Amino acid sequence: MRAAVTVLLGLALLGAVTAHTRQDKIPPNRCLPGQNCFPCRQTLKEFAATLSGQLLQPFDAGYAAVVNLNNARLTRHPYIIVMAETVADVQKAMKFARKHQLMVFTQISTAGASPRNTYDGAMQINLSRMTTISGLSANSLRSEFGEVTAEAGASWDSVYSQARTINRDLVTGDDITYPIGDSVGHGAIGPLVKIYGLVSDNVLEVQIVTAD
Repeated sequence: MRAAVTVLLGLALLGAVTAHTRQDKIPPNRCLPGQNCFPCRQTLKEFAATLSGQLLQPFDAGYAAVVNLNNARLTRHPYIIVMAETVADVQKAMKFARKHQLMVFTQISTAGASPRNTYDGAMQINLSRMTTISGLSANSLRSEFGEVTAEAGASWDSVYSQARTINRDLVTGDDITYPIGDSVGHGAIGPLVKIYGLVSDNVLEVQIVTAD
């Protein structure tokens, strides 16, 4: 039996800036490191103190592990990385980016990331620490097969381990080590696709987090 999925995604929505912005095409009215409008070190320190998660910059330990993609040729270097742990962290990051006119992107893992998920000198909102899984049920009003709610950073194998306790299977992509948010965003094709459709076809609800 399969279980449907409710996914909590943190999406950065900031005007005309999208994840498809090319590296060689800088959007107008966006602040980059070295410009007077870019937040100073003290401002960044004060912002970091408001987060439940962590703020990383190029000189911090752990920065390289977050930005280095499997394909090193495509690696970009955001100046600010917000390792969000809560929805409030995502909202604070969006408000900070809007206030300081920063380019902002989201990323969950380095495995499925591409240059479209980041940008040199930008703010990256990283969702890899948002891994809460809740609401697992064998059936529900919305799905006779049951459902589960998971944050974007939770991996499919972690959800599998819980679904097995109630004799349920999941419609996933081929690689169950991938985060759920990456799979849903790409549609995802897996072993059950011919029977139940894409992973994204089995999503019951998505919570989109904006600055408001």
